[in-house]
Amino acid sequence: MKRHSFLLLQGPATPFFARLADTLLDQGHRVFKVNFCSGDALFRTRAESIVFDRPIEHWDAFLVDLLDRHGIDQVLLFGDCRPLHRRAIEQLRQRSIQFHVYEEGYFRPNWITLESGGTNGFSSLPKDPEWYRNQADQIPHYDDGNLVGGSLKVRALQDMAYHLANLANPVLYPEYRTHRPHASHIEYLGWARRFPQLPWRERQARRICQRLHAEKRPYYLFPLQLDADYQIQVHSEFGGIRDAIDRVMHSLPPAPAADPCW
Repeated sequence: MKRHSFLLLQGPATPFFARLADTLLDQGHRVFKVNFCSGDALFRTRAESIVFDRPIEHWDAFLVDLLDRHGIDQVLLFGDCRPLHRRAIEQLRQRSIQFHVYEEGYFRPNWITLESGGTNGFSSLPKDPEWYRNQADQIPHYDDGNLVGGSLKVRALQDMAYHLANLANPVLYPEYRTHRPHASHIEYLGWARRFPQLPWRERQARRICQRLHAEKRPYYLFPLQLDADYQIQVHSEFGGIRDAIDRVMHSLPPAPAADPCW
């Protein structure tokens, strides 16, 4: 098996990238991991950790030095729209260095997405819907596959630990700036308000689905997204999800005079 020199940039707020680095080491590769904040450093790995604690304007030169000094030929990162990652991708393309992008699975749960060269709007997957219909005819029935384990509770605890560790950033990583539009405590407050409503919302959604199925009524499925997600901010023409909802709702034919399911 060919041995590579891997560089890992930012990963999710979990031990996933640390475990990935250790697995690559076990396979005989050279592995280096950049820590941009205290949360990144929280999840330890046997790979060589490199601290970037400078202003983002220094990142390009810092990265080029890393690539040359360690002979990096493979780069792994989570999300290809973060400002640090966008700048890194420009440098990697100039040097024809392969990079591979992890993302939350296109199909969830139990899936993780990994693509070379970009994901979502930057993916090299075909844009023609007919291609996917043809592929679907050739793929055997999945039957839901095997559960990968884990739980929302564990994921939430890992996320909280990551952001608690970042309280040390003013001392250890004073130049770090998150790519997220809101501070973590603002997001936690929003989830704290939503969590008590989840059981009621799930029961309501289940009743609607059962009624649609029983009455064989036609319906539209419109997957939503967060305003701050890069699918909206980078890969769409919308200023927010409300704009998308407004366009979709106005594009639908008038509803028949009947009791709505909700």
